[in-house]
Amino acid sequence: MDETSPAGSVEPTSDHHDASPTLNLEAPRPTDAPVLDGEVLPPTVDPDLGFSSELLLTGIFPYRRSDRHIVTRQSGPYEVTISSSYGLPYGKYPRLMMVYIITEANKRKHLKDSEARRIPLSASMNTFFAELGIAARSTGGQNGSIRQLREQLGRITTTTITMERLFGPESTKRSIKNLGVVDSLEFWVTRDEDQLTLMEPYIELSSRFYAHITERPIPVDLNVLKRLSKPRAIDIYMWATARKFSLTSRSYTLPWSQVQAQFGPDTPDTARARADFRKDVRKAVGEVNRAWPGAGLLPTGEGLVLPPGEPSIPRRYKAKGQQLD
Repeated sequence: MDETSPAGSVEPTSDHHDASPTLNLEAPRPTDAPVLDGEVLPPTVDPDLGFSSELLLTGIFPYRRSDRHIVTRQSGPYEVTISSSYGLPYGKYPRLMMVYIITEANKRKHLKDSEARRIPLSASMNTFFAELGIAARSTGGQNGSIRQLREQLGRITTTTITMERLFGPESTKRSIKNLGVVDSLEFWVTRDEDQLTLMEPYIELSSRFYAHITERPIPVDLNVLKRLSKPRAIDIYMWATARKFSLTSRSYTLPWSQVQAQFGPDTPDTARARADFRKDVRKAVGEVNRAWPGAGLLPTGEGLVLPPGEPSIPRRYKAKGQQLD
């Protein structure tokens, strides 16, 4: 299971080391980060502008297929449980699909609630793939991208995230928040992947999930995401660009213990496995730096160093979607 600490949960210092990473679900948002506050940002302003969520910064999706249908982890004062009757979403596709869903949700904030929560999936499988940047043309067959996308979409749409705040062994108080991702779904009723359906395929997001992903969206560069081939590279990119919003003058070092907790929690506790994991991280970091040269990520003996600088989406917006001069 993947774990991470969202941007803003720790102070940016070059010598910060924390042996017990925590997930601060109430971390304050950086003051210079874009906040839409109910206003729609026209896609014509920047066609490469997409949005992610603090939920994705917590690494909620495994990297590989798992037989598990439910995972529970404790981080700080929270116990987070992720479940899906179809099995947990995993790999690259659900990460890109969630960015697409969150981006579309934020574009539709000017609509009335019932319309805003109804996210179009495009009238054919190929168009949907192109919008996600996965492939210009999808492929069928037992192991084709069409089959994989359908599987991952089924897993996402049956996912529920439960967050319980723990108040200590002496307390009788409980605080639980359930976030079901989807209320309803309709898509691809034809066998021919290129044939248009009579009805526009859609996902209708639950009210709570829609409110969560549109309250404090995190800007991401869709053009960068399209260049990343591995799910670990996607996670590192989204963490790095979100973290840069709170970096001002000093680099931030994520110790290897936290790097493993965030980007490789299933790594066996052996010296060989840890060495292999660090090698995989260096490959993923190289992929991120090539796709986003401004990242400047540097693996060192101590951990993963992130220098200050502009996020991949520059600090160009202020509250209520207004553009900075």
